[in-house]
Amino acid sequence: MLISKVTSFISIHKLISPGDHIIAAVSGGADSVAMLYLLNDLKKTQNFKLSVFHLNHGIRDKESDNDEIFVAHLSESMGVECSIQRLSGFTKESGENALRNARYKKFEEELSKFKNSKIATAHHLNDQLETFIMRMFKGSGTRGLLGIPAIRGKYIRPMLSCSKQEILDFCKSGRFEFREDSTNFEEDKLRNNIRKNITPLLGQIFGSDYLDSFNQAFENYKILYTEYCNKNIHGFAKIISKNKNNVSCKAEDYLHLTDFQKSQFLEYCFSYAYQLNFNFSNEHIKEFSQFVKNAGSGAVFKFDASIFVLKNRELFTFYKSENNAIIFRELYAGENVNFGHYSIGLKKVDRNVVKFSNNKNVEFICGDSLDLPLIIRNWKYGDSFYPIGSKGRQKLSDFFVNNKVDKIQKTKIPIITTKNKIVWIAGMRLDGRFKVDDKTKIIYRIELKYDDTK
Repeated sequence: MLISKVTSFISIHKLISPGDHIIAAVSGGADSVAMLYLLNDLKKTQNFKLSVFHLNHGIRDKESDNDEIFVAHLSESMGVECSIQRLSGFTKESGENALRNARYKKFEEELSKFKNSKIATAHHLNDQLETFIMRMFKGSGTRGLLGIPAIRGKYIRPMLSCSKQEILDFCKSGRFEFREDSTNFEEDKLRNNIRKNITPLLGQIFGSDYLDSFNQAFENYKILYTEYCNKNIHGFAKIISKNKNNVSCKAEDYLHLTDFQKSQFLEYCFSYAYQLNFNFSNEHIKEFSQFVKNAGSGAVFKFDASIFVLKNRELFTFYKSENNAIIFRELYAGENVNFGHYSIGLKKVDRNVVKFSNNKNVEFICGDSLDLPLIIRNWKYGDSFYPIGSKGRQKLSDFFVNNKVDKIQKTKIPIITTKNKIVWIAGMRLDGRFKVDDKTKIIYRIELKYDDTK
């Protein structure tokens, strides 16, 4: 039975202690609904308090609102206290990292309301396999291949040993209603693509027990990794200095580490300055090592919008950025939108008014493949585009370096996007995929204005 499997997993990994207040993060889907029913059954025998937290991301309009109503009614029917929060200003194109950071910020707010509180999320074994596949083929570091941990700080995953099918069977046998998220069927999302096209193929090749086989090998890898890394961690403690939120190290000490140790070292440092997992690829390590080796004093290296490293002579320090989160704005035709010190306007025009000039703050773009609204955001790690007049794809970071844009200024430049593709580096360069040509049917004029009063 599923309840015995979950009970055993909770016990083995010491996820819950008597007197804990468990906050079940419930989206309304089958996974979190099953988790809520199981935790509600266990709360008396394991002596913990239970409440529900639902976050309405607001990116699926009426569907999101119906999820919220469903969770509220379900919690009420079970006699469990329910807290509901909403995010604003996000869209489907906002990006997983931005949504994840906002979500965990709300989680932290909810955790602060109760003593001995923990957040329970309904990640399961299929999620674990999908995460492993994604990270492996993205060139993740060794720690990234550990996937989703059973416990990390105040976050627990009691369903991690259960398969998706076991969860669905549990809901069916108990006649538990749940909601379906329509975005789970969008194949343009990598995880959904893996879920629909790759993992079923693994089942066909290796048999119905392929998940159990994966889990066994996965657990062996975690044991081996932990034993090896514990030896390295003792060495790291000798070469770093740390305070409440920052970690520092001498460049020389870092550069003497092996590539594997560098990956471990970065993960170790991040744990002090960043509450979430950050998966290091070989590219991350290579670029950061070049920064440590060659950058001058005062140089800054950004891993993402939440954490950066400052070089100070022979010392480098990890900092958490509180006020530099990625900003998103929507831009419809006929509108002007403020973005930092800039105003950006978009309007549809006829071909006869198109006049190309040397004014880099005005651009005409092909609207045939645009999906409005356009999304305006700032630079983020890993961005790339196809600069008009150039051959092939270019990293945005390289483009900024070539154009002598400093590390502070590049975070302020508006990046205009559609469907996760960069359209225009505002005031600098159009993406060649959106240039106007003789075949263009729909044309938009976009203009950037600077407002020094803001």
